[in-house]
Amino acid sequence: MFRITSAALLLALIAFVGRAEDLEHPYKSAKVGDWVEYTSHTEGNGFKMDSTTKQTVTAKSDKEVTIKIDSEMQGRKNSQETKIDLTKKFDPNEMPGMPGGAKPKVEKIKEGDESVTVGGKQYATHWVENKITMEMQGMKMENQSKTWTAKEAPLGGMVKMEMNMSMGMKMTMEMTASGSGAK
Repeated sequence: MFRITSAALLLALIAFVGRAEDLEHPYKSAKVGDWVEYTSHTEGNGFKMDSTTKQTVTAKSDKEVTIKIDSEMQGRKNSQETKIDLTKKFDPNEMPGMPGGAKPKVEKIKEGDESVTVGGKQYATHWVENKITMEMQGMKMENQSKTWTAKEAPLGGMVKMEMNMSMGMKMTMEMTASGSGAK
């Protein structure tokens, strides 16, 4: 279950890029030390779990940004780093770090604008509904997500996400804190 939930969290972190073709690279303005934290709640089929995820920029050049992703689920901690090529258009289908080398396919369903309050702050957001399909460990997964992004939010701008997963699970994720420098 930990691997499946880790994959769901990684999918959540890439779900916001459904609008990537409309924007400059979402990590172009990132600086070493920038960070963002999210809390998430997953439930379904009698299962409930709360978790936290933190993305931190650990290195950056003109060509690449390195993001450390720390997560804690049910008292278990997981950490990994992923490198994102800044010289190429950001493509969620090429997001490294997916378990088993899974390659998600993201298809935009619809989009709109909405004011959203998270972490005590109001954001003017653009939301996108996506269908995310992938195969992982021999299992085909089809997920539906709705993701709210804001230009003033850090590291790609995701402030909120809701995902219905093919396994009968639902996950919600919200930004709870962000900053620059060591934390």
